[in-house]
Amino acid sequence: MITINMLTQNQKLSDFEDVIAFFDKIYKCIPCESELSTKLDRNAFYAFVVIHTISHWQSDGWCNLLWNYATAKYVVPAMKAVNLPQIADAFEQVEQTYPFSYSECENEKELCSLGNFIENPRQKRKYISSERLLSMSDEQRQTYSKNFLAKLQILDELVTPLWDYQAPEQEIWQPVIDFINQHIEKQSI
Repeated sequence: MITINMLTQNQKLSDFEDVIAFFDKIYKCIPCESELSTKLDRNAFYAFVVIHTISHWQSDGWCNLLWNYATAKYVVPAMKAVNLPQIADAFEQVEQTYPFSYSECENEKELCSLGNFIENPRQKRKYISSERLLSMSDEQRQTYSKNFLAKLQILDELVTPLWDYQAPEQEIWQPVIDFINQHIEKQSI
């Protein structure tokens, strides 16, 4: 297992550049995102998930994050681990609007179907391959989508002042810096 100590070489992080260096080291060690949860120890993986979530939210919004099979189901525990419980709770509220949870998705294709199902109920059913989703009526789909969009807006309103590019850079990254630094173990001399 790759640990925070291995990635930081027992050096504390202090700013955004250190966070990016930490993140880049993870991808150097494990270029395949689907292997991260099994090759990183829990704390290193949670740090990765939070960095990944913030970075992708800043560039693409929620879409790529919500339907990322390798990381989506870990956002809630990762946010709780880095002491962002309000974001964890709001993210969990979004997930509760789905007909089934991330952990119930059989594979990446079904998660993609879930995204197509819930994000835009006007989108043709040909983009949905999950039989569980295809069996639901258009009215059910409209209801799921409406609830999803309402909860997503609440989540977005919560994170925007915290993670937006206008927020002070150090404040954006401080929770993950603190988490990583907290888990750097002192080496005995």
